[in-house]
Amino acid sequence: MATSSTPTPELHAVIMAGGQGTRFWPLSRDGRPKQFLRLTGELTLLQQTLANIRPLIAPERVWVITRQDYVAEVRRELPGIDAAHVVGEPAGRNTAPAVALAARLV
Repeated sequence: MATSSTPTPELHAVIMAGGQGTRFWPLSRDGRPKQFLRLTGELTLLQQTLANIRPLIAPERVWVITRQDYVAEVRRELPGIDAAHVVGEPAGRNTAPAVALAARLV
């Protein structure tokens, strides 16, 4: 992994943001999953994740895999990410299918 704060052109990032966050209950609910919670300040967990990878990976190389019903909210939360890079899973089936979908897209 790069050690500088210059984006590395060959790297892509995939943010998996499809979970419901049941371990965060009662803060997290079906209508407000953990990725949309503001736990440590003004940024949501999703926005914090993007802020953490931004120094290493250019926005055009960031993909977000989420539940279909969260796509619009993710796009609102991350306006700097290409809308086509926010992908709703056809069916939530845990991590492996999300990784496979991301691998196919990247």
